[in-house]
Amino acid sequence: MKIGSHEGTVEQINIRSTRLRSSKGVLQIIPNGTIATVENMTRDWSRFRCHVGVSYDTDIDLAERICNEVGAAMYADPELQGKLMEAPTFIGVTDLGDSAVVIRAQAKTQPGSQWGLEREMYRRLKKAFEDAGIEIPFPQQVVWHRNKLSES
Repeated sequence: MKIGSHEGTVEQINIRSTRLRSSKGVLQIIPNGTIATVENMTRDWSRFRCHVGVSYDTDIDLAERICNEVGAAMYADPELQGKLMEAPTFIGVTDLGDSAVVIRAQAKTQPGSQWGLEREMYRRLKKAFEDAGIEIPFPQQVVWHRNKLSES
């Protein structure tokens, strides 16, 4: 549940306040009179999205194929049965960043399963990209230091 800037699992609702427990374990007590907007992130279904940066020399069609293969394998995995409502699929390129081309994969999940499935998708994508020789770059910066030569 997300209430304003607070996010967590509802532990209690009473006449005066709503209590949320954050993912870090923090209990948040929100006066009901201050609540204007409520987002229920686990009603009926949820979704996870994975954003992965690949190097600029990556064949995007290959990255797409790998994303879809990883998604199909997750969907067929007996340990994940009932958690995924659809196979995770490649959505497309979402950004041309300073260090990487960012691609997105996503899937519809059972409520509350999205976080664990997202972590599993990232884990499997990293391994599959490593096996295919696709680099997941990290930001790099070149620093130039100029020395002015003294004339003496």
